[in-house]
Amino acid sequence: MSAIKCIFTGKLGRDAEIRTLPRGSTALSFPVATTKRWITAEGVRRTKTIWVRCSMFGHRVGALAEHLTRGTTVFVLDGELTLDRKDSDAGVKEYWGVVVRELSLGRRGAPRSSRPSADDQVEQIVEDTVAP
Repeated sequence: MSAIKCIFTGKLGRDAEIRTLPRGSTALSFPVATTKRWITAEGVRRTKTIWVRCSMFGHRVGALAEHLTRGTTVFVLDGELTLDRKDSDAGVKEYWGVVVRELSLGRRGAPRSSRPSADDQVEQIVEDTVAP
C-alpha cells in the first residue's frame, strides 16, 4: 500500500471537534490554515492561505482536544494525505484532508516580538528558495 506523507505547520481556524464513532473509538477534527509567502519576479509580495482539514483517531485524542483551540500553532510532523467525498443534492464534492499521526503544539497568544513563529521561519525558507 502506498501513501502520500505530509509535514506542515499552521494555525487552527477553530476549536477542534471531538466525536465518538459507531464502534466506540474517538475521532478529532480541526482545520489548519497554512500560509505561503513569496516575492514575484517583479518584486511584489504575495500571500496564499491553504486550509487543510485534519483528523486524528485513537484513545489519546480526548486529552489533546482541550489544547487544540482556535489560533493555536500546530506542527503536523507525520500525516497521510486523503481524498474525502461528500454526496449532496448538488452532487459529489471532493476535498483533500490529512489524517494526522504525530502532532506538536506551538505556543498560543505570545507576542510576536518575543519569539520567532513557524510562519516567520517558513517565510524565510520560501524567500531563500525563490530565485529572482
